[in-house]
Amino acid sequence: MEKEGLHPMFIDRVIETTDRIMREAAETLNNPSVEHLRAKVAGQKLDRDTTLPESILKNDEGTQTVLVVDDEPALLEALCDLLRNNGYRVLAADSGDAAITACHQHDGRIDVLVADVELGPVDGFEVAASVRSAHPEVVVVFISGTAADPERLSIANEFLEKPFANQKLLAAISRNLQPG
Repeated sequence: MEKEGLHPMFIDRVIETTDRIMREAAETLNNPSVEHLRAKVAGQKLDRDTTLPESILKNDEGTQTVLVVDDEPALLEALCDLLRNNGYRVLAADSGDAAITACHQHDGRIDVLVADVELGPVDGFEVAASVRSAHPEVVVVFISGTAADPERLSIANEFLEKPFANQKLLAAISRNLQPG
């Protein structure tokens, strides 16, 4: 059964963009009514994981590379934008085959793999195994809207069920990249 309505990550992007525009307008105009409206919009945001401070969630150095693979173009774009806006270098792939190719063609280190489990002929598990063989220390975060075999999920550091809040993905990545 297909779900109706807008994907929560799309809604998050709209809210974040609106928030940014309104913040810039308020700073430019110094208009308290705009600030009030911005606060009202911020209060309508979807579920957020606020247990980690923003300074920990954000990769200010921009030194870590994330390979993102999802066969839903809008979600792939949203994930890539989220990660870039939080300081990560991003490689994007729209299929399992494309992810494996990107991994092998990339000259540098891949620190994190964010992969949908259900990708078609080459699934997220195969992508993770291939990426991990080239980059043994890679952090694997699986995402899926369907239940996955717990035994096969053992290759992952984290599993997030779609839909999830942006901050949950950022927290999962940050938590696994922390030293020690």
